[in-house]
Amino acid sequence: MQGRVGAPAFLENWITKVTKPVAAGSCTFQITFDWDESIGIPGAFIVKNLHHNEFFLKTLTLDDVPGKGRIHFFCNSWVYPAERYKSDRIFFANQAYLPSNTPEPLRKYREEELVNLRGDGTGELKEWDRVYDYAC
Repeated sequence: MQGRVGAPAFLENWITKVTKPVAAGSCTFQITFDWDESIGIPGAFIVKNLHHNEFFLKTLTLDDVPGKGRIHFFCNSWVYPAERYKSDRIFFANQAYLPSNTPEPLRKYREEELVNLRGDGTGELKEWDRVYDYAC
């Protein structure tokens, strides 16, 4: 049982809009999602950076989620262009779970994310590799 993935959504007016900084070096962008209530309450979201530059994603907030209100995702991570990653970037909602209490639709995604973070111990790590690999 794997969680359902909604339709892709894109940053609005990324190139044509001059944004006002929220804080030094920070900007806010809007994304409009087509909501299908049968998907349920979002526990994670997937990011593909189709731009040629990386960006630092601080947070994502979903407002007016039916039955939940506001869902906040603390990301604090660089997102590099999609061609540099072996798999899509996924960010989970700010909700901690013990492994045995993780909702079934999120388990596969959490397991895949752990495999990506562990790496395979081979090859040279690059700046965009999010592997926690230690030399012995």
